[in-house]
Amino acid sequence: MHGRCYITRLAFLDKRLKAIATMSAYFDCATAFAQMMDEETRGQAILGANLAMEKYLQTGEVDRYPVLGAMKPGEIPEGTPRYYADAVDYYMTSRGALEHAPNYSNMLPAFQLPIDPALNHSPYGDQLTLPKLFIRGSDAAITGPLTDLFYPNAAEPKELMVVEGAEHFDLYDIDQYVDQVIDRVDTFFQAN
Repeated sequence: MHGRCYITRLAFLDKRLKAIATMSAYFDCATAFAQMMDEETRGQAILGANLAMEKYLQTGEVDRYPVLGAMKPGEIPEGTPRYYADAVDYYMTSRGALEHAPNYSNMLPAFQLPIDPALNHSPYGDQLTLPKLFIRGSDAAITGPLTDLFYPNAAEPKELMVVEGAEHFDLYDIDQYVDQVIDRVDTFFQAN
C-alpha cells in the first residue's frame, strides 16, 4: 500500500505482483496539484523548481524549502484548506513524522515539487487487470475524489472501501479507522 501513484505505476510495470491495495491514493497527481494551489502559484512553484534544478546542475548546491510552509500546529491561518491543516497536524507533531522518524525534516529540495504535476494514472486504469482494493476516507478532501475518479476506469476485479468519517491522514494512525483498514486488507490479500 502507498499513498501516491507509485503502487499503480509498479503494478503496470511489474507483472510479478498478484494484487494491490491502495489507501488515500493520488492516482491523478496532475489534478491534485491543480487543486492544491491556484494557477499563478503553480506556475511560480514550477519555475522555482526549474531554477533550483538549474542551480543544482551548475553548482551542485541544493536549495531547500519547507513543504508545509511556516505553518505550525495551533498557528494555522484562518482559511487554510483542511488538507494542509491536517498535514501540519500530522507531520509537524509527535502524531506523525516527529515521533516515528526523528530525522524527519519539513524541508524538500527546491527542485522537487511535493507532487509530480504531470503524473496521472487514471486513463490507464483499464489496463490494470490484477485484483485491486481501493481504500479512501469518506471525508478525504483530495484523495477521496481522486479514488472516485480512478475506480470506475479500473479493470475488474476491483473493490472499493470507504471508511466513514475518515479524512486522508486519519487512515495513517487513528485506530478506529486503521483497524478497519488492516482487517479488510488482510482479508483481501488472503483471498488474492
